[in-house]
Amino acid sequence: MSAPRAIRLPLLICGTALQAIGAIDECRRRGIRVPEDLSITGFDDIEHAAIVVPPLTTVKVPTQDIGVLAAVGSWRSWKAKP
Repeated sequence: MSAPRAIRLPLLICGTALQAIGAIDECRRRGIRVPEDLSITGFDDIEHAAIVVPPLTTVKVPTQDIGVLAAVGSWRSWKAKP
C-alpha cells in the first residue's frame, strides 16, 4: 500500500482579515502569486482590507445586528417567564 498523496488546495481561508493580510505578505516573500497560485480570504472586513494588493476578499459579519437580536431575544424570554 502506497503512502497517501498530499493534497494541495489552491485556497486559504483565514479567521480574520488581518491574518489574511499577513498570509498575502508571506506569500509575496515566498514567491507564491496571489490569487494566481493561491486564493486567500478572511473575515471581519477591516478597513485595511480595502488597500491590500491584490484586493482582499473578506466576509463582513454583522456583529452589532447579531448582538441586538440576541439582547432582544433574551429580554423577551426573560419577560415571558412568570
